[in-house]
This record gives sequence, structure tokens and C-alpha cells, in this order.
Amino acid sequence: MKPLYLKMTGFGPYKGTEEIDFTKLAAQQLFVIAGSTGAGKTTIFDALTYALYGEASGEDRKDDARSLRSDFAKGDEPSIVTLRFSIKNRIFEVTRQLPYTKLGNKNETKAQAELYEMVDGELRQAVDRQIITEVNDKIEQLIGFTATQFKQLVMLPQGEFRKFLTSTTDEKEAMLRKIFQTERYEALIEVMKEEVKEGRQSYESSQRDLLMTASRVEKLTYPNEELKQLHEQATLHVNHWTKLVANERRMYVEKLKSGEGKVHELEKREQEVMKRLAEAEALNADFAKLAEQLKREEQLKQERQTIEDQRVRLQRAEKARPLNEYRNQLNRLREVAKEEQQRLKTLRAELERATEEERHAAERVNEWRAREEEFAHLHRAIVQMEERLPLFEKVEETTQAKQQAKQYWMEAKTVAERARTKLEQLTNERKVYEKELKRARHEVRPYEKKLVERQAYEKQIELLEQLEKWRARAQSLETDYVTQRQAVQQLTRQVEKLEKEWLGNEAIRLRKHLVGGEPCPVCGSLDHFITEEEETSVDERVVQSERKLLQEAERTYYQYEQQYQHAVSEYNRYEVARVEREVHATLPQLREMFETTLAALQHIEQERQKVEQLEPKVEALHKRVEEAEQAVRQAEERARQSEGAYVEQRAVLQQVEQSLGEEQRDIRAFTSELHRMQLNYDQMKKDRERAEEAWKKWSEQKSLAQERVTETEKRWHRVIEEGKEARAIFDEQLRIAEFQDEADYERALQDVPEIESLRKTIQQYETDCHMTTTLIAQLQERLKGKEKVDETEWQYHVARVREQLKEMNAFVLLMRSSIALIDETVKEVEQRAEKLVALEKEVGELIQMYDLLRGQNHLKLSFERYIQIEYLERVIQAANVRFHQLSRGQYQFVRSEEKAKHNRQSGLDLDIYDSYTGQARDVKTMSGGEKFLASLCLSLGMSDVIQSFQGAISVETLFIDEGFGSLDDESLRQAIDVLIDLQKSGRMIGVISHVEELKQAIPSRIEVNKTKDGHSELRVITN
Repeated sequence: MKPLYLKMTGFGPYKGTEEIDFTKLAAQQLFVIAGSTGAGKTTIFDALTYALYGEASGEDRKDDARSLRSDFAKGDEPSIVTLRFSIKNRIFEVTRQLPYTKLGNKNETKAQAELYEMVDGELRQAVDRQIITEVNDKIEQLIGFTATQFKQLVMLPQGEFRKFLTSTTDEKEAMLRKIFQTERYEALIEVMKEEVKEGRQSYESSQRDLLMTASRVEKLTYPNEELKQLHEQATLHVNHWTKLVANERRMYVEKLKSGEGKVHELEKREQEVMKRLAEAEALNADFAKLAEQLKREEQLKQERQTIEDQRVRLQRAEKARPLNEYRNQLNRLREVAKEEQQRLKTLRAELERATEEERHAAERVNEWRAREEEFAHLHRAIVQMEERLPLFEKVEETTQAKQQAKQYWMEAKTVAERARTKLEQLTNERKVYEKELKRARHEVRPYEKKLVERQAYEKQIELLEQLEKWRARAQSLETDYVTQRQAVQQLTRQVEKLEKEWLGNEAIRLRKHLVGGEPCPVCGSLDHFITEEEETSVDERVVQSERKLLQEAERTYYQYEQQYQHAVSEYNRYEVARVEREVHATLPQLREMFETTLAALQHIEQERQKVEQLEPKVEALHKRVEEAEQAVRQAEERARQSEGAYVEQRAVLQQVEQSLGEEQRDIRAFTSELHRMQLNYDQMKKDRERAEEAWKKWSEQKSLAQERVTETEKRWHRVIEEGKEARAIFDEQLRIAEFQDEADYERALQDVPEIESLRKTIQQYETDCHMTTTLIAQLQERLKGKEKVDETEWQYHVARVREQLKEMNAFVLLMRSSIALIDETVKEVEQRAEKLVALEKEVGELIQMYDLLRGQNHLKLSFERYIQIEYLERVIQAANVRFHQLSRGQYQFVRSEEKAKHNRQSGLDLDIYDSYTGQARDVKTMSGGEKFLASLCLSLGMSDVIQSFQGAISVETLFIDEGFGSLDDESLRQAIDVLIDLQKSGRMIGVISHVEELKQAIPSRIEVNKTKDGHSELRVITN
């Protein structure tokens, strides 16, 4: 970023508008800002920083931009800063207005920001919306620096850049975190912490799942007590469990083979008894079928007479069916004759009505022909009145125009009054919202502070909770640990006593078998001293049993000891952390403070939401007030125009009425009479036309009705003759078919729909008789010499064999399911065990990585601090290039290796290596001039490092505020040489200084002068 043009209005000590054209300084690229103390030199830096980021250049002035407004500015004039700058061959212009309270207003005019880009000689909007947040984001994106980084690397305010030189490790950590944005590494540690926690939970869950999976074998038919005891332990011994389950599986396989053999034997037995039962059932079925067929033969004999009657009905129905067509033709002619007779009656009635209506219509036509003279007289009168009508219509039109103009005038006055009322309401509403917005902004200010407090309290509460947890855990385990230790000691004494007694018993038994003169198998002695001693009841089995108890107690003791030592270690670790972090409050106090802070944050968050909601509302209300003011002006203008139109129409009406004279009184009566006569004339005309149309209509209908009657009479007589002929033909057909009369025919006709059914019934009867006779003969031949068999005994044998087979199949299925359960469980246990081993390794690696990243290592160095040290080393390396030159080879920066007290993290402290003494010392021991040079080199070195890491960012400008007055002549000359070297590399460098030698060495400068009135003015000198 390189500034091109700066314009300040009502800013700092500058009363009016001051402009700086940096392009005039481009030839030298190095200039001095000179002036008396308090004249406003640093204000130029403030204006540059405020234009870009909306805050001042110094830390002591950045929080409240309102303090940058000039005390000399008029109450109604805004304070505005405009900066035009170039970056990567693109030109941008940013304008910011400071918040201020306009003279006469109670509400503050809020800050504004606008950003434009110069394209083809024109300024075009560079953001979607000209609001502060979008402008800030766009500028930070373009320049590549946050406001903090910009002030650390480009804008070096008065005394600010020395802070980094003399700051502590913790202060440097905060600065480096802001500049290099290393907070993401701290976040990485929190992520690792959660992963470790999740890993441990996953491992414990996998252990529980493994035990739960293994315990499924307890559901087997024959439970194993040893397996049950193994499942009740906290950790599953997979190898031992696998051996026990393998033994169980072999037992179930043997039982399965035995069961399958018994199933095979029972299936053979089932086939034998089923065959015998089938033979008995087939024989008995033949006897039953024979009896059934004999019974069926008897039934058929009884049905023979009915079948004969159906034969007669079938013959008569077949004769009657062909005659149905003749009867239907006769009936159809009878129906047609009735229809024609009814139609003839209806048509004769219509003819009579048409004749009567035609007579009445002729009478009405004659009446209208007699009134022809009256009709013509009325028409002439209407024509005469219509000739006089235009004069009266002009009076009526003018009257309506006057009334309409008056109505528009009154409506415009009402609209104007409503607009003024709405304007007053909106103004009051805007004042209320602006007051609430100001209050909400005041409430939001401590948000960052409260956020830091909440994070600090959360970490302290977590620390004390862990401390309390491990204290309680250690106290709980201490009791069990001491109790188990005493139990082990007691068992040890008991085992030693029993072993001693057992060895004594063995010695007594050995002595009883010694023979004089023979060597002792233990000591080889030939002399044996035999004493009379009695054996006790202690033998080897008792000793082994007690030893097992002792071993079990020792294992439990070691477990308690490890748990207790781990709890004490964790407690001590958290206690050290508490001391390091200087946490003195109790857990309830911290929780109370945390809840208070949380409530404050919630309140602030609510207020922030209010601010976000109120800002657009207030802005919208400003626009609505402006719109309402415009609406009032427009409504008042419309009211004035409407009033003028009304006065004009009233004058026209008076002029027309004067031209009419006294006749204007009869306007309404004349119009009403003319309208009445026109209506009467139109009605008479319509009635005459309707009478003529009715006479013509009924004459035509009368002729048509006469024609229809004549035609229908002819058609009726013709149908009557055809009916007589059809009756004669039907009677002849009845005689030929041997029917006595039409009633006899009708009875036979009822069976016509049943012809097919009767024929099928007769045929089926004959077939049944033949099949029954044949089947009886076959069954009698087959059963000759045989008797029925009792089936109950064979059914009993079948049921018994099937029940046994069912039980044995259930047993085999149970054995197979048990084996399958064992196989599935073993497979799943092996898989889960493999995953558990892998998970244990993974969790161990996670814990190791987490401890390494958070600083629990031999260097006591966190990952973030390690990264910051790497950045600092590069900054030192870049700074030493210039510092070695400026100090004439005497000084170099070195990083202090001294470890901090109380195991706190260190590594960011700086020392100065003095080549004259060959020793390193604290930077705070340097003189004021040396500190200025050291700080300058550090800032330039940091700028070089940031550019090396962010290649797309180019620091083309550097501004330095004061510090050169503390240098001797030689140091000042070398400092100027450094600035000239930087200027030669293409950077624009501006320096604020009172030093006369610096002014002489750098000819280009900006002079800031303070007037007698107290405000300041500036001018650019390029010679």
C-alpha cells in the first residue's frame, strides 16, 4: 500500500480542510513531517490509520474515534478523512466520517465509510454496500494486514514500537499471536484434548463391549461357572477365555453327533408305521366309497319321474320359442298405434291454441294502427326539446366541474394534514430509537473484557474441578490402599507361620524313616538325633491355598497402590498449575463470578442484538422522515393547485349562468320532462313492434300445426291396418304348433329361458346313472373276500414316533444354535480384542502428542510457543542485519535461554549480546538512543519476516514517529543511511522528528504550523 492523496476536514487540530499530495514526494520517497510540539504531526498518521481502519494510530487514542474530531469544527459540519492509495497497480479511494452530534440535534450522527476504485478515470463502488463492516473487510483483504499488524509494521506510532523490545515473554506472546495469528495452534491443543478424552471414553466403551460380547456364552444350555467368574472381572483375559470356550464347544459337538444319530433311527421307524397306516386307510376308504355309491344309486331311482316331467317341459318350450317373434311384432304395432293416437290429441290442442293467439295478436295490431297520429306528435315534441338541450347541458357540466374541483381541494388539504401528522410521529419515533441505540451501544462496550473474563473463569473452574476431583479420589483410594496393605502384611505373617509348621512336619516324617549308620538324604550325616515330636494338621495343600490368597491380595494391593499414586500425581500436577496461574479464589467463588460474567455477557449479547436491530431501524427512520418531509411538501403543493382550480371553475359557472338569464331555474325540470317523453316514445315504439311480431309468429304457428295434424291422422290409420294383419298371422302359428290358445302358449313360453338348463339336467342324470352302476361293479370286485381294518392302533404308533422325532430334532437344533453362538461370539471377541489393542495404542499416541503440544515435556514448551520462537528467531536474524550496522558492530539480538520460575513457559525474552564484553545482557539496560535503534531494527526485521511469509503482501510504505532526538551524530547518520537504503528499495518513508540534522539531510518535508487562533495548517515542501 502506498498513499497518493490525503484530505482532512475538521480533523484533530485542523480547523478547515487540509490536503497532502504524496505524489509530489514520490521522487525522493523519503520525507520528514516537521512542526512544533502539539501542532498536529502525529494527527497525519492518525488520519491515515483512521481512513483505512477506522481507529487512531496510537494505542491510547484508538478506543474512541470521537476524540479525533476537531474542537475548531463548526457544529453543523462533519469531520471527514479521504485517502487515495495505490496497491498492486490499482487505485482506491476511501472516505470516512467521524461520529458527531450535529448542532441543534440531540441524537448523534453515526460514523460512515465509503470505498471506491478508480477504473478508466472514474470512481466505481468497490463493495456491495457502503457500510463500515464491508469497507473494513475489503480494505483488510486488499492490504493484507489487520489494524494491529499495520500499526506494528507500517505505522510506527510514538513510543509504541518500543513496547515489543522491552515487553515480557507473556506480553510478546500476545503481540506475536496477533501479528502472526498463532491462536490457531492453541485451538489445536483444545482439539487434541477433546480427542484424548474421546479416545479414553472409546477405549473404556470397547472394554465394556468386549466383556458384554464374551458374556453371551452364559446363555448356553449348560452354563459354565468358571466362564461366569471370568466375565465378572474388570478386564477379560482373552486367551484363557478362548480355551474354556473351546472345551465347551467340543462338548456341544459330541452331543450334536449323538442327537443326529437318534434322529436318523426315528425317521426310519416313522416311514415304516406310516406305510402300514396308509394301507389300512386305503382299504377302509374303498368300503366307505362302495356304501356311498349304493346310496347314490337309490337316490337316482327316486329322481326318475322328475326327470321325465322335465323332458315334457323341454319339448313344449322348444315349440314355443319360434313363435315369440310373431307375438313381439303384434305387441310392437299395438304400442305404435297408442303413441300415434296420443300425438294426434296433443297436436289438435296446439292447433286450437295457435288459432286463438293469432286472433288476439291481430286485434292488438289494429289498435296500434289507430294511434299512429298520436305517435308522430310525440316524436315532433321530443325533437324540438332536444334542440334546446346543449345550452342547459353546459350549465350542468360547469356545475359538476366546480363541485369536483372543490372536492379535490378538500381531499388535498386532508392529505397534507395527514402527512404533517405522520412526519411528527416518525420524528418522535426516530428520537426514541436513537436514544435506545445510544444506550445499547454504551452497554455493549465492555463485551471484549467480559469475554476474556469468561474464558479465564472457565479455565480456572476446570482447573479447580480437576483438583477437587483428584483430591477426593486420592482420599478415597488412600483408605483402601492402607487397608489392603495391612491385609497383605497379615497374610504374609500367616503364610510364613504355616510354611514353618509344614517344614517342621516334613522334618518329623523324614526323621521317622532314618536308619542308624545310613547317611541322611538331606545333610549326609550318619548320626541321627531322634526326638519325640508330634505333627500338626498343616500340609502342603493348606500352605498353597494360603499362598494363593496372599498372591491375590498382593495383586489387589498393587492395583490400589498404582491408582493411589496416579491420583496423587494428578492432584500435584493440578496444584502446581493452580499456583502457576495464581488461582486464589475457591470453586464456589469462581462459579459465582463465572455466572455473574455469563449473565453480563448474555445481557451484552442481548444489547448487541438490539444494536444490530436498531441500527437499520434508525437508518430506515431517517429515510422515512426525509420521505415524509417530501410528502408534506408535495401534499401542500397539491392543495394550493386544487384551490386554484376550484376558484377558476366557480368563475366560469357564474359567466354561463349570466348568459342564460332566468331560464337556468328550469334546467332540472326541462331535463326531467325530456327524459320522460323519450322513455314514453321508446316504450310505445317497442310495444307496437312486439304486437306486429306476435301476430306474424302466431300466424306461422297456426299453419304449421294444421299440417302436423293432417299428417299424424294418416299415419295412425296405417298402423291400425298393419296390426290387424299381424294378429291373423300369429293365430295361424298357434294352431300349427298345437297350442290350444294364447294362454297355453304363454305357459310354455315361461320355460324357454330354462331350455339349456333342462337339457343339461337330463344329460347329467343319465351320465350319473351310468357312472354309479360301473363304479359299484368295480368296488365289489376289488373288495371281494376282504374286511375293514381298525386304524387307531397304527395312528397311535405314528403319533408316538413323531413326538419322539420332534423332541430329538429340537435337541439337535438347540445344539447347533449353541455351537453357532459359540462360533459367532469367539469370532466377535477376537475382532474386538484386536481393535482394543489397536485402540489402546492409538490412545497412547494421542496422549503423548497432547502432552507434547500443551508443554508437558522436558522443555516445558507448548507448540504455540515453539512456533512463536521460530518466528522470533527469524525476526532477530532479519533485525540483526541492520542492528549490527547501526551499533557499529557492537550489538546483536539474542534470545534469552533462561527458564522462567515455577515451571512457567519461557523462550520469548530478548537479550543484547555485547561484542565488546563478550556477554549478553537485558535489553532494558540499553540507553534511550540504543533502544530507539534496537526498536527500529526489530520493527523493520518483523516487516521483512511477514513479507517473506505472505508473498502477496508488499510493505511499500513506512511511517516513523519520533525517537531520532535521542541519537548522537554518528548514530543519527547511520539511521539516516538505513532509511535511505529502505527508500532505494522502493518504499515511501515518512518520519516525524524535531531533529534539525534530519530535516537538512532529507529535503522533502511536510511543515505543520500552529496559528495564533490555535488551529493548525500544513504545507508540502519538495525542494
